[in-house]
Amino acid sequence: MTKRLRFDKHFFYPLLFAFSLLVLTACSADKQATEVGALEIEEGGLVLILTLDKNSYQGNEPIWGTLVIKNVNLRNALVNKRMFPSASYNTEGVGNIAFVITSPDGQILELGNVGVHPTPFSNDDFVNLTVGQGIQFSEYRIDLLFGGKLNKNGKYGIQGFYANQLDPYDKRTAWKGELQSNLLEFEYKP
Repeated sequence: MTKRLRFDKHFFYPLLFAFSLLVLTACSADKQATEVGALEIEEGGLVLILTLDKNSYQGNEPIWGTLVIKNVNLRNALVNKRMFPSASYNTEGVGNIAFVITSPDGQILELGNVGVHPTPFSNDDFVNLTVGQGIQFSEYRIDLLFGGKLNKNGKYGIQGFYANQLDPYDKRTAWKGELQSNLLEFEYKP
């Protein structure tokens, strides 16, 4: 009897992220976070773009991150614009997003207790994006989402994830799948 190796995406994505961060750091140690942010990963015509307000933070200074879903080559894409952060992110959620942060010593940090309980979705939660259009739900306080886990001096890596598997109630067909954002680095001094 042969055992098959099974990959769990919740284990695989952080591992992929950590490896990518090591390669990224080795290849471009002198690049700033805004330059690293130029990488976009396309999935079915949509990209998820992560930006930070700065690339260096100190103490209790807020770390603001923004996620944008952009249509880069589909004629039209019906997108679930509910981009709620979730500590229990999964690809079957209702417009769930998650962030993965790697600490200076290579540890994967998990989201703290986010405390966001999304209301039931409605048809208004879906928006049609034409080519070139993007949707930004809100800015996220990354430092609060990780509940004090940013506690070491050094460079951190961050990546965002988005998933939707639902259609609106009015029978339109929404884009379904998972997007992962570009990787960013930022310096943090507690």
